[in-house]
Amino acid sequence: MNHLGNTVQECQITLLEPPPPPTEVNGVILGSYNSALVSWLSCGDGPCPITRYLLQLRRTDSSTKSWTQVADDITSTAHVVENLERGVAYVFRVCAMNEVGCGRFSQPSLPLTITDEPDYDSDGPEMEDVRRIIQPLALDSYLSSLNSSSHQ
Repeated sequence: MNHLGNTVQECQITLLEPPPPPTEVNGVILGSYNSALVSWLSCGDGPCPITRYLLQLRRTDSSTKSWTQVADDITSTAHVVENLERGVAYVFRVCAMNEVGCGRFSQPSLPLTITDEPDYDSDGPEMEDVRRIIQPLALDSYLSSLNSSSHQ
């Protein structure tokens, strides 16, 4: 208030920030026994839609605690990791990315040990079968993000 009077103006502020970390990161050995399907759940977009995911892995037998980047352009909530060493246990983590940047990484997955033999009786899915499933999911996820961003 001053000698001319007072006024009230309302405004809405939307804070743009990186997305929250994904949850339930999980790996499953595929039929080739040196590949794994890693999947996770998205915790939602926040004010900006998720544009992609970044996936990292780490060997649990390593003295170094550094992470190795597997891929940084994943558009679905699953990714096939190939060329894993047999007899080695791996953990995986994921972060979601949007126009603001990379969010926090997820909690690491439980260790997944790549074995010479499957621990089940039936054959796992073949790589081509998995790719046929994942590619439409990636397209659906991408189209959904385009659709949700156009309605804002």
